Amino acid sequence: MSLRRSAHEQPGHRDRGRRGGGSGPDALFFLVQPSDATAGNIITPAVQVVVLDSLRRPDSAYTNALAMTFAVNNVGARLSGTLSVVPVNGIASFGDLVVDKSAAGFILQVSGAGALSKTSTPFTIFTP
Repeated sequence: MSLRRSAHEQPGHRDRGRRGGGSGPDALFFLVQPSDATAGNIITPAVQVVVLDSLRRPDSAYTNALAMTFAVNNVGARLSGTLSVVPVNGIASFGDLVVDKSAAGFILQVSGAGALSKTSTPFTIFTP
């Protein structure tokens, strides 16, 4: 008679659960940081965010929308475009973000239910 344990009974095994791996909250990471742009124009290339599980792997099972907002906005600028995106295979692409006022030092923040929020690197919006 064999006393082998199944994979789920092995010491140190963690059930993958809903979010695709490990335990604890998912993390967000900017794959493509916001780049400098001109006020009123779309930030290119598209800002991209990946959802990582607690083992730091892309979490393709994550189905909550990610929300993009300003973390730092010293001039009262407005962020527009598609500000809520559901990731596909763990990646959310914000392809039409626009800032309406010029200034240096803008920082974006992305957040989602069950995930740790993340801030971008600073970027500048120039006067047209």
